Order: sequence, then structure tokens, then C-alpha cells
Amino acid sequence: MNASSTRSAPAAPSRAAVPHAHRSGTDRPHWKRDAPARRSGAQVRSRRLRDEGVEAIAITFLFSFFNSDHERRAAEILAEELPGVFITQSAEIAPEVRLYERTSTTVLNAYVGPVLSSYLARLEERLAQHHYDGPVLIMQSNGGVIALHAASEFAVNTLLSGPAGGPVASASIVEPIGLPKTMTIDMGGTSFEVSLAHNGRTETRSNGELAGQPIATPMLDISTIGAGAGASLGSHRVGCCVSDRRAPAPFRDRRRTSGEEPSPQSPMPTYFSGI
Repeated sequence: MNASSTRSAPAAPSRAAVPHAHRSGTDRPHWKRDAPARRSGAQVRSRRLRDEGVEAIAITFLFSFFNSDHERRAAEILAEELPGVFITQSAEIAPEVRLYERTSTTVLNAYVGPVLSSYLARLEERLAQHHYDGPVLIMQSNGGVIALHAASEFAVNTLLSGPAGGPVASASIVEPIGLPKTMTIDMGGTSFEVSLAHNGRTETRSNGELAGQPIATPMLDISTIGAGAGASLGSHRVGCCVSDRRAPAPFRDRRRTSGEEPSPQSPMPTYFSGI
């Protein structure tokens, strides 16, 4: 445990949260009767969001994992009032009972959705210019693939897709040659990933964390050390093995310890945002 570490800032600050009264239950005549008032409230809130110039909205209602009708209707109203804004619903992204993890996952989807959607749209346009009409598949954090347009809608499923391809490929290669247990190591310029596979199947988990933010989506069980080929390491006598961005730690970037700036040819994690 690193007592000096601090939690990352949330992807969406608390001031960005907009409460909305609703009721999910079996008393359908009740919520049908109150529908005009709820619609009016949603319209008022949408105007406030429009005035603030929001680019993405994450909708999370308390019991939407049980009844997603209200989230879906809220999304429809917001889409009418805020054309062009990226809107995502927790009941579609992470339909589970745990509210905090569901909300965090939905917020992350809204955080990266507009950026990924724009990038994939440009990619699709460039491919069309080169007369490519075949399928385009995007790697997911769980080691599988997803269609182009689905990746834009479920962007959070790609957040840890970078290191996911190696373990899946490695497991498929070693199984035919009779190696039931394998370890895959993937070292890039900024990180060092390790994963285990048993009988040709890479270990998976149902949730994880990115930059301190919980993610409630399936992903490969990959352990990451924040020091890749671009790091020059030194040792310390105290602390635990954590990212080189935290202190104290037994392995940290020696250039930082000495005050030397990393070169652009060997970028360090500080060159990238937390999410």
C-alpha cells in the first residue's frame, strides 16, 4: 500500500451532475399520470445542459437495471432537445445493481464516446475513399472484437483494448504445441503488461479500474506496471511496486529522480492524460 498516493479526479465533477426525479415500480398508472411533469423537467434540464455547451451526457437512474423505461425515455427527450450530443444510458452500458460502478462505467463511456466516435467516423470515411467495403472490427478489452458503429456507442468496452490482443494471440499459439499454462508479456514505450492463460484461455474478470475509475465491463485480467521501454529504472529501499508516477516505489524512472526530463523519443506516461 502506498500511503502517499492520491486518487485520480473523477471523469465528471460533481457540479456536472443533474438530478432528475423519477419512479420505477409496478404502479404503472402512477408513472403514466406523472409523465408530462417528468418530460417538462427533463426539457428544462436539457436546456441548462445546452447552455453549458455539454458534448456528452451519461444517464444513470437508480433502478434502471430493473426497469430501463425511464432512462430510455429520458434519452429520447434529450436527443430531441440536444441534437448532436453523445448520450449514453447505464441500462445499456452496465445493467447491474451496483450503482457506483454502473455510474462510473457510464460516465467513462460518455467521456471517451465523442472522441472515439469522431475518430472511427474519419476512419470509415478514409476507408471508403480507398474503396474498401469489407468489415471493420475493433478490439475490445475482453479480447473479442466489435463492429465499427457498435464501438462508437460502447466506447468504454475499448478502453483497455490496447494490450488485449497479445494475450489472446499468445494463448491460441501455445495451446496446439501442448503448453497448458503460459505467461504473456507485452512491453511498449510506456507500460509493461503481464497476463496468464490456462489451456488456451486467457484469464478474464467482470470488472476493473482505469486511472482510479471503476469499470463494470468484462476485460482480460492483465496486470500493468507503469514502466515500459521508454523508462530508465533505479531502485529504492522502501515502498511497494506501483506506477512510476507515485512515490515511494522500488522502481521509478531514474530520469525523474535525477530531475532529468524524458525525451520525446522515449515518452513517459506523463505525456498522456489519465484517461
